[in-house]
Amino acid sequence: MIDYNLASELTKKTEKTQFPEEIKKEVSELMSKSKLTDDPLTEQGAFVEWLKGKGIDKEYIQTYKQLQQIKKSATTFEQADLYDELLIEEQVIGAKPLVYEIPSKTGSTYVLSWEGLTEAMLRQGNIRVGDIEFKELGGKVIAIATVDDLKRNITMKGVAEVYQSEKSKYTTLSSKAIRNALRKIVSNKYQQQIIKEAITAKAVIVLNPRG
Repeated sequence: MIDYNLASELTKKTEKTQFPEEIKKEVSELMSKSKLTDDPLTEQGAFVEWLKGKGIDKEYIQTYKQLQQIKKSATTFEQADLYDELLIEEQVIGAKPLVYEIPSKTGSTYVLSWEGLTEAMLRQGNIRVGDIEFKELGGKVIAIATVDDLKRNITMKGVAEVYQSEKSKYTTLSSKAIRNALRKIVSNKYQQQIIKEAITAKAVIVLNPRG
């Protein structure tokens, strides 16, 4: 569970941002000091002590588990959906990805994240998000969003039913339903603009298909 890059990102919320190599050095120093005691620390033990000293141990564990869950997702669609949920709940540490890259044997496909799609919507303009409708279907709550393109006089609906956190269920479902409607209504011109800029700015997360 040692991820020095993640720990480095979390230090941006503290008084001093630290780079991974700097953190690794401090963890090594903790290990060396502990050898003089009756209970020497392993690297993992020293890393945990370092996190506690910075007051970011709980946030690290939560974020680490979320990232591991994403990596274990069976499909790139599930990975992108989980990343979007973290973006919706504002739990992403550091720079927010605008685009997901889905590699394959024939090349890469790029899909806008929640953050990227929102930016594309704002650039296009004249888009109105209507009220969100919640329904119970087969014992599950689903959200239905209506989005209007006022300039082209087009209306699209988006549906969402997958969420991870019961606490933020309605926020997540409503945002995902809006996202799914926006994917149908935002012009490809603006989506491609965001993709091109994200690749240049390296605001892209590469998803890893399994199997």
